[in-house]
Amino acid sequence: MDPSGRFRHYRHDPNDPNSLSHDDVYAVLEDRRGSLWVATYGGGLDRLNPAAGREEFVHYRHDPNDPESLASDLIHVLHEDRAGVLWVGTWGGGLARFDPERGTFAQDANRFLSSPFIWTIRADRSGGLWIGTWGGGLSWIAPDREGFETHRHRSARPSSLSHDNVVSVYEDREGLLWIGTGGGGVSLLDPSRKPFATLPLGLAGGASDVRAIREDRQGMLWIGTLGDGLYAAETKTGRIRNYRSDPKDPASLSDVQLGVHDSGQPSFPRCRPGSPVSARAQ
Repeated sequence: MDPSGRFRHYRHDPNDPNSLSHDDVYAVLEDRRGSLWVATYGGGLDRLNPAAGREEFVHYRHDPNDPESLASDLIHVLHEDRAGVLWVGTWGGGLARFDPERGTFAQDANRFLSSPFIWTIRADRSGGLWIGTWGGGLSWIAPDREGFETHRHRSARPSSLSHDNVVSVYEDREGLLWIGTGGGGVSLLDPSRKPFATLPLGLAGGASDVRAIREDRQGMLWIGTLGDGLYAAETKTGRIRNYRSDPKDPASLSDVQLGVHDSGQPSFPRCRPGSPVSARAQ
């Protein structure tokens, strides 16, 4: 939407080399220089500079003969760090760091990762980057890009990451990390202590696929799932509510019914990560 409130629609035009490279767009990021970066799933990375007055996209594509090009044209996520560095998470090509002076991509961060399938990138308050991968767990890259950690699910260790498919990472106001997984619900990590706790969502067996986590101004954590609705976790009391859709009630979630279910009183923030969190349904 432009400043006048009008929407503009950008599409790929095979007859226009300056058009959007692909119509499947997975992420959009405006950097501190005012450039708009568009992550496409199949057409690589596009850059649009609205300030230039020309609506032309610059394309960055994978070139198998150029090791400094994108490693894959399947772009899943974009992130600009506090130093203004653009990080590109690809599906199958790992993580790339853009050099604006040379217009090239460095792949050196991939030595820290256990999977080339990047789902999410999140910076913490130290400036480090948490990289959520599909199948390779969670990795942390230090601000100096020298130190790193990798966290994987270990079935014999209840205090490990709950699943190796990590799709969402959120740092709350206390510095705790909430990790949404595609198959293991939510893991909670205190970076100063390292062991994980598992948040007891979906006691009936649901809420294993968590896609989004956000904290509101009151400190309530909102957890969006695939197939099990929306959860609200009160970090002070440990109360968890579940909002579900109900086709019989037009006022509910997603144009259907609103259901609220209490699932016990787990004190997950006070029971710091280090032992599994448990709760009893009431």
